[in-house]
Amino acid sequence: MTASPMLFGRPTSFNITNYNTVRDGCMYEFKYSYSQLFGKKYWELCALLYDNDASVHYSITGKKRHWLRMQFDRAVEFFDLYEG
Repeated sequence: MTASPMLFGRPTSFNITNYNTVRDGCMYEFKYSYSQLFGKKYWELCALLYDNDASVHYSITGKKRHWLRMQFDRAVEFFDLYEG
């Protein structure tokens, strides 16, 4: 039995082509440099590109605004304050 090479939605299997595509997408979308994203794991890049995860932004830049957004996201999740 063979696996299908087609990907639907978010890439689930790791290979170097998927990694490079996701990394390049993060570089284009968020204007990060190659050196800032160097050494980041595949799941971190996917969380950044697809979920805009504040904790990954903070791990890349170390800026206070990303830390505050991360804490705000935690408070929203804790108190279940999602819109809708």
